[in-house]
Amino acid sequence: MSGLAFPDALSVAPAAGANGCVLLPVNGDRVNSSVLTEVTRLNPSSVTFVGGTGAVPEVSAQAIMAATHGASQKRLSGTNRFATSAAVSASGAFPSSRPEVFVASGRAYPDALTIAAVAGARKAPLLLTDTGSLPGPIGTEIRRLPTPRAIIAGGTGAVNETVAAAIKAALR
Repeated sequence: MSGLAFPDALSVAPAAGANGCVLLPVNGDRVNSSVLTEVTRLNPSSVTFVGGTGAVPEVSAQAIMAATHGASQKRLSGTNRFATSAAVSASGAFPSSRPEVFVASGRAYPDALTIAAVAGARKAPLLLTDTGSLPGPIGTEIRRLPTPRAIIAGGTGAVNETVAAAIKAALR
């Protein structure tokens, strides 16, 4: 995930927390030596890159993979921050029978940051939405989830009533 922007990190934080995984950021096409040292120390069997090549360039992914000892790799990404958020949710990182999904604005980080730890503790995804409309990939993911409840972080300035109604309509 990128260490230069917040959306992908907030989407993956609950998955990492729920599964005891470590989050290590990259800074564009540069990977700090401390990150490479930690990857070598951890010796992971698999590495998941979160975000497209604009967030985690291939050169950064290659540097990280070179620090592993044959780990498998995958990338969770979408065409934008919302589609990446849905991809993380659909990745299998969460139990299939979760009672809730968390939703927060993908345009500003405070509400998502506040609720990410709670989502991780409850082993539930955090989906990012736009302020004035529910992005297609997020609506699709909410409909896919077998969850009866959505917890929306923030007030109507962050996630307006139209989006809240669309989230409610998408729930099973």
